[in-house]
Amino acid sequence: MENILSKICNTKKDEIVEQKKNYSKDFFIDSFSLQPATNKFLFKEKILTDLNVKGLAVIAEIKKASPSKGIISNNFDLKKIATSYTTNGASCLSVLTDNQYFKGDLSYLNLVKNVTDLPLLRKDFIIDEYQIYQSKFYNADCILLIASILDANQLLEFESIAHSLGMDVLVEIHNEEELKKIERMKTELIGINNRDLQTFKTDITNSIKLGKLISDNKTVVSESGINSRENVNWMRQNKINTFLVGERFMREQDPGAALKLLFG
Repeated sequence: MENILSKICNTKKDEIVEQKKNYSKDFFIDSFSLQPATNKFLFKEKILTDLNVKGLAVIAEIKKASPSKGIISNNFDLKKIATSYTTNGASCLSVLTDNQYFKGDLSYLNLVKNVTDLPLLRKDFIIDEYQIYQSKFYNADCILLIASILDANQLLEFESIAHSLGMDVLVEIHNEEELKKIERMKTELIGINNRDLQTFKTDITNSIKLGKLISDNKTVVSESGINSRENVNWMRQNKINTFLVGERFMREQDPGAALKLLFG
């Protein structure tokens, strides 16, 4: 039986085939020379700055829906959400761009850029180098690479391309096998997903268990299932001070206020 993650990736392959008919990789590359120079590696820099100054960093996610929960936000106002996150202390923003399963869109990146100076993570299922050039074209500052859907060589290749374009990489793992798979990567940002992407079940102890195996020169980002101040305090007691939170915020009328309540 096809699991959710495999189904998403198979859909993504078909989407990329169609996208390439409209814009080639060379189109994106050629456009970069026409764009004004931008600062590089802003995403990691902002997280490290907030860790040094505030002791914690929050990547606040803009997510309308998910395959496991359906529609999460019934009052989805993209710009209002981004502005609220910004004014309530988010370090960076994560923007879901997958359309079919998460009701996101690539255009959201530029729309959010118009209302905030915070660095943006393109949250999607990157399976083709084409998507990395596409991410840069749409003004992402960082891309997500999911270790469970890429092999070790792909992870290194995709990271190299992203870094050559001045974008950071957040690499996501879920277990020890995936931790070993990413050991040659340069990125300092390691996301530990508390949600098993095969089953979409969540266990926040996963961050603490795997976090203890990651060297101190890396920044661990706990993802999924962070729902209370108790969850946050427990993570911080175990030396995890960077969080990516979406659903908990997006269920509220004012996602930014929920951010402040949880982390303020």
